[in-house]
Amino acid sequence: MSRETVLEVKGLTKQFDTVLAVDRLSVAFKKGEVHCVVGENGSGKSTLASMISGSLKPTAGEMFLDGKPYSPKTMLDARQNGISILVQEQGTIDGLSIAENIFLGRETSFSKSGKVVNRSRMITEAKKVLEEIQMGNLDPAANISTISFEDRKLIEVAISLADEPRILILDETTTALSHKGRDIIYQIIGRMREEGKTIIFISHDLDEVKEYADTVTVMRDGAYVTTLTREEGTITVDNIRRNMIGRDLEGKYYRTDEQETAGEQTVLKANKLQLKEILKGITFDLKEGEILGIGGLTDSGMHEIGQALFGAVILDSGSVTVLPSGKKISNTTDAARNGIAYLSKNRDKESLMMNASVKDNVALASADKLAKKTFISPRKLKALSKEFATKLEVKMSSLNQSVGELSGGNKQKVVVAKWLANDSRIMIMDCPTRGIDVGVKATIYRIMERLKADGVAIVMISEELTELIGMSDRILIIKKGQVTAQYKRSEKPTEHDIIQYMI
Repeated sequence: MSRETVLEVKGLTKQFDTVLAVDRLSVAFKKGEVHCVVGENGSGKSTLASMISGSLKPTAGEMFLDGKPYSPKTMLDARQNGISILVQEQGTIDGLSIAENIFLGRETSFSKSGKVVNRSRMITEAKKVLEEIQMGNLDPAANISTISFEDRKLIEVAISLADEPRILILDETTTALSHKGRDIIYQIIGRMREEGKTIIFISHDLDEVKEYADTVTVMRDGAYVTTLTREEGTITVDNIRRNMIGRDLEGKYYRTDEQETAGEQTVLKANKLQLKEILKGITFDLKEGEILGIGGLTDSGMHEIGQALFGAVILDSGSVTVLPSGKKISNTTDAARNGIAYLSKNRDKESLMMNASVKDNVALASADKLAKKTFISPRKLKALSKEFATKLEVKMSSLNQSVGELSGGNKQKVVVAKWLANDSRIMIMDCPTRGIDVGVKATIYRIMERLKADGVAIVMISEELTELIGMSDRILIIKKGQVTAQYKRSEKPTEHDIIQYMI
């Protein structure tokens, strides 16, 4: 079926210093289609989205909207042209109400004089937008900082839909959402497609791409590789993966051994962890060299377990103890000084300083080790950062590059490097491959296997069942704050086995 082109980019190029992020890319987006853009981390997908949505200016090339030259100066300019974007990381502003976030930049539409905003009308309109995304239970007048990360992501959906865009860009949006949140996004995609609108969908979830894409554009190293279409039957997971990485993915993806393997020494003991109604007496041990998988629905309490192990939440009762020292963890300083690392699900906000350099981020957790009295040697700091950034194969222009400019996969490598530089022996990894492409996922899994072989204990909290099954020695299933089942690797649990204890 032939569709009319609504947006076209020709020879689009974006260069950051010596890094060519997008290289003379040409692609057409059509009305009434879901057009997925895929590629490995650093392939230029998000840079392309940023240029289309007005947050980055191209170095060269042209864009055309409805056949006319299109060159947005800002994201607001793009929105006024009917183009909205949803990004992977948090895009709402603390200190403002939900309604104020939804209508940020459009407050004058609720003012007759252009000066005094009719807030009651704004709240009424915000309520309508919230109901459209099945979030009518929220109070539009409430401060946005009072709601969860996932609900904030869905508020961003409301912000994007408030303008009734004809082109909606989803940049890794679903990776931050639970199944319920994803279903809402999928419903919106279906409705917009039926209305003849265009969805530009950037995703690392290849099964998701296969399910929803009409067209797939594959990028590699900033350049166009190929276009796959549902009409021609070329959209398959293997085909997408092969074109993304330029070869068949060689060797193993997950672990190939079939038995659980760990040392004899218990290195961490969680005893009857109680946190409000979120955690209800969670107890488990962690062994040296063990990968302990923890799975459940987003609101099961599994993410709070990771925070509790790192001392990032104050428990009502229960304890976290590091062995053999017997040290009890009561805060994050205790945790870091006793060899516990924490890789947050919300990587950009909680694990990295986005405006700081790669060098400073890698050395962040090692300040005590590097300091001589109150002085940190710049030479030692650089040497430490270079050592671990090199070990983790971080793709960067230099150690001084801002970490915010890196791809999602390379940001995650920086987080791992930061904790390895601090000699961490217990790694708490919350959704360690969220927003990471298939090639870098495999790299993260190999890093985990090396850590395991070195005796490092890993708690891997994940919403991906295949990841839990593929990488864990042992899996704990969490439902409503309690352990409902436990599987050893040798028991070869299936997704069906696990799901029945999650829901």
